[in-house]
Formats: sequence, structure tokens, C-alpha cells
Amino acid sequence: MNDPISVPSIQTYYNSDWQDKGLTSNYSDFMYVRVLVSKDPDNVSAVSHNLSLYTNDSVYVKTINASFYSLDDTDMNIPFDTTTVSDGSYKMKVIATADDNPDDVESFITPENFTIDNTAPLLTVTTTNNTVVNTPITVITGTAFDVNADEIQANESNWVWNGSYTSWNFTNLSTIAVGTHSILITALDFAGNNNSSLFVFTYAPLTVCADGCGYTTIQAAVNAADAGDTIYVYNGTYNENVDISNASVTLEGEGRDVVNVTAALSGDHVFEVTADYVNISGFNVSGATDSWTAGIYLHSTVEHCNISYNSASGNYYGFWLNESSRNSISRSIANTNNNSGIYLYNASNNSITCNWLYNNTRAGFNLTGGSMDNNISHNNIVENGAFNTSGGWEWQFYNNQTDPVTATYNWWGSNENDTINASIYDWHRDNIKGNVTVFPRLGKADPCAPIPELSTVILVGVGLMVLAGYVWIRRRRR
Repeated sequence: MNDPISVPSIQTYYNSDWQDKGLTSNYSDFMYVRVLVSKDPDNVSAVSHNLSLYTNDSVYVKTINASFYSLDDTDMNIPFDTTTVSDGSYKMKVIATADDNPDDVESFITPENFTIDNTAPLLTVTTTNNTVVNTPITVITGTAFDVNADEIQANESNWVWNGSYTSWNFTNLSTIAVGTHSILITALDFAGNNNSSLFVFTYAPLTVCADGCGYTTIQAAVNAADAGDTIYVYNGTYNENVDISNASVTLEGEGRDVVNVTAALSGDHVFEVTADYVNISGFNVSGATDSWTAGIYLHSTVEHCNISYNSASGNYYGFWLNESSRNSISRSIANTNNNSGIYLYNASNNSITCNWLYNNTRAGFNLTGGSMDNNISHNNIVENGAFNTSGGWEWQFYNNQTDPVTATYNWWGSNENDTINASIYDWHRDNIKGNVTVFPRLGKADPCAPIPELSTVILVGVGLMVLAGYVWIRRRRR
């Protein structure tokens, strides 16, 4: 008489990495079923086993292995490709049949359910991807979904997850370096599925220098700027012609003594402004030497630009306002330009104050074409043009138009009225030109204007010796 076989059972499940995940976990791809085999007391390896998959309500789904034996009656690991069935909740059933008695049958079905999940999480990055930004991105946001949600990871440890799966974000806790950053965001589920998205951004702050800034040229930074942005330019020499066509942009140099912008093309302006509300400060501009070019040029119709704390030398014109109104040039230096320090063509209602104009070849100021109602005051206008036989400089101020001009409260490098009068080109020289009113004038250099370098101080020392205080001589030229 044969003894009956023992009852088989299912001990646990392993995932594809041979991790013991238990009887109630989530599985994907290949899994392994640990079967405690049935034994026949009379013989070894005398029991056939069948392993099948059932739904969580014990409905047969498929046979995983129709017949297998343990050669030495030790427990067995039966592989199962979970991708052959739909995602869902399942049980395992093992049936053992004795070889010597087909009626000797024992079975076991797991009371617990496990989950098959071969669907990768849904992952969406909501922060705009593949961008060039002027300020660093410190938070990346997105959404994710999975029925067996686990966690979301970033490939860089300095990006910290907020712990939410469906509405996640990563916050950067370190300094963002200039350059391109690639952050791989990965959503995982408990079955081992994952879905990744690469988030890329380039941090290019609106800073300009030879190395380590967002840009190496001023023009590239200008092209990247939006309204309201400020571009900071560090010390150095930049060989370029800069066109500024975007309104409400500020260019701030580290200082006119350390930031030199030289025209790459001598036939073009160093800075050409064709938009309103542009601010330029802290630059030394030179090299625009061809006729009708300037260190800083404001194009026709441009308004509300502020040009300050700059130096323009070695250009045809230092500063040129061409049919532009309601702009400001202040606290700047225009010297040794081949034509004029400041040139106005049909430019009205501008404020030009607290500037040094000296040693410009033709004129300090040159107005033409109907340039009216400008505030030209508190400038130091010294030794422009050539010294003439009448004892003046030709020309400190050149009014090449029929319109009269007021240029009061300026310092002309001298307290001699005859010298000052001899340095003005107006109706006294050409009776079709407009009068230039220069009185009342200052009796010394105005301290609001930047003080030139030492070599210039020597040239105009008589003016600088009396920088403290003002002497106003109230007399109107007739």
C-alpha cells in the first residue's frame, strides 16, 4: 500500500533581481515562484507538479508550468514571465500528482494576492524645458501617476524631492554654476517599472567677461536680454560694435576706467541705440573713426535713454543724438574725438549736464538741424578745437543752425569773457546762425562732472584749481 504524498505550498516570490518580495508585493518582467514541492514517502522525485495563475477571485488564467519535478525533492524556483498577462491582482496554485497513483493529488492556492504591474509610471515635467535663462532655475516641477507609486528620483543629489508623487518638485540646495545642466528625473513604482525625463537648461546670466560669465561678448548678452534686464560687463577690452534694439535694457560696465569697448569696424558706431529707455553707463568707447560714426549713437526717434558715467575718446563724434529727444547725457567725458565731443542733429528737449568736453578736434558741442530746447548746463567745456588768433578756441561750442541755443551755467576753462566769446560759433561769426547764450556762466570747473586723468588736469589746471564752489558771472551775450 502506497503512502500518500505531502501537500505542496508556495513559500514566496522573487523579483528579477532575486529579491524576496513576499507573497503580496508587486512584480514586473520575470519573477520566480518558490515552490515547496510535494514528496512521496516511497520514492524520490516521484511527484509531478503543475503551477498555474489565477485571478484574485480564484478564476483560472493560465498554466505557468504544466509539469515539473524536483530531482532530489528540494524546493524549486519556477520562472514566470509576467508580461504574458495583463496587469492585475493574482494568486498562484500548485497541484501535485503522485506518479504511482494518479488519484493521489494535493494542491495549494495562495490565500494572499500579489500584483503584476508592467506599466511604467506617467511622468510629466511642467517647468519649461530646454531653455536659456538669465537667472538660475532652482525648482523643477511636474506630475506623475502610477497605481503602485513608489518615489521620484533625480540623478543629482543636490536636487531634493518634496516627497509628493502626483505633484512633485525638486529644489536645488546648492549654487547653480554657469553653463548647461542636465537633470534626469525618474518616477518609479513598487513593481520596478520606471519612466524618466531629462530636464535641460542653460544658465547664462546677463554678465559679460572673458571667462566664467554668461557671455563673452556684449552683443550676445544684449541679444538675450528682455525688457527690464540689466547686463553687467566686467573689466576688460571688448572689440565689437554693439547694436541695442531691445527697449528698457540697462548696460552697466564695471567702470569707464576698466571696461574698454573698441569698435571692431571703424565705420560703425561702438554703441548704436535704436530703442527707448536704454541705459548705458560705465564704459570707455573708442575706435569709431570713420565720418558720421560715434562712440555712443542714439538713433532717430529714440527717447528716454540715460547715458552716464561713460568716456568717449578717439571717435569721429564722442556722443551723437540724431533726431532723438528726451534723453540724458551726464557725468561723462568726451575728449580727443576727431570731430566733436557731443553732436546734436535735430535733437531737442534733451538734458546734457555734468560732462567734461575737452581736446576734441573740431568742437566740444556741435548743434545743427534744429536742435532746440535742450538743457546744456553744468558742463566743463575746455580747450576744444584750435586756439585762434582772437584768443579763443575754435570751437568750444558750434551752433550750425538758425535756431538760438541756451548754454548757461557751464565752465569754459577761462574767466575771460573775450576768450569765451571768441570760442563760440554763432551769429557773431555767421549772421544766419542762431545766438548762443552762455551767460550766466560758472567761474570754475563744476565738480558734478567727472575729473579727467592727470594729463588732462595739467592741461586745464587753471579750471581745476577752483573746483570748490561756484562763481557766477551774470551777463548775457549779445
